[in-house]
Amino acid sequence: MIQSMNNGSLNDNSNGVTVSANGHVTYAYSQLANSDSLWFALVNDSHSSVMILGSDGVVEYANQVACAFIGKQPSEVIGRNYAELFDEHHAAERLGLMMQVMKSGNAIAIDGMVRGVAVRTVYRPVPGSSNSRVLLTSRLGPTLQHQANHLETLPVVRARADDYGKLSTLTAREMEILKHIGEGLSTADIAKKLHRSVKTIEWHRVSLGNKLGVSNRVELARIAIAAGIVNLHTTPVVSEVSTAAVEG
Repeated sequence: MIQSMNNGSLNDNSNGVTVSANGHVTYAYSQLANSDSLWFALVNDSHSSVMILGSDGVVEYANQVACAFIGKQPSEVIGRNYAELFDEHHAAERLGLMMQVMKSGNAIAIDGMVRGVAVRTVYRPVPGSSNSRVLLTSRLGPTLQHQANHLETLPVVRARADDYGKLSTLTAREMEILKHIGEGLSTADIAKKLHRSVKTIEWHRVSLGNKLGVSNRVELARIAIAAGIVNLHTTPVVSEVSTAAVEG
């Protein structure tokens, strides 16, 4: 249990744990990397989203990348329950997975869509903590679905509950056109490929921009790539396995 919060710092007096607002962590959390400098590199230099959750699902730490992805300031994230920050179905699945990790003591990775972005998150039990905590490290973007294998044997599961964010407002045709825009096809190329007029494709492009809140093709392409709907690799996507693997 975090017993106090001062100037953005989290203190667990029962275990000497301090997590400061600027990412400096001492004692238990530092033991994750055996060095404050390595922890600092993880939360500040890796461009990964890093969070620590308590057994009750409350966020005890979140770095700037995590807060920016959630769209809130650190003061609005730390101390809140994970379920308050994400889509209901996504949160329920992830909190269930977190409980499995705490119970088994084994790390696991999960691939899925979060706020319309392809995300791989690795869940690891936090060592040296008086209470059960889980470290979540997430890499945002499509390359996560095609990462090199971990040096350790790490089960990878496919999320059952995807959070498509604004992409959930798109029609099947709009998703198809968004994919082709992400692949770099011109309006004329897309029209030819889909056997539609250029005017029709342009109308769909404008609709995409309105729904997704962007104003040009480059921004639409970035959204398509971030969502992982553009195949940038030839490596197959990780197949779904049972979450029971984490209990092994």
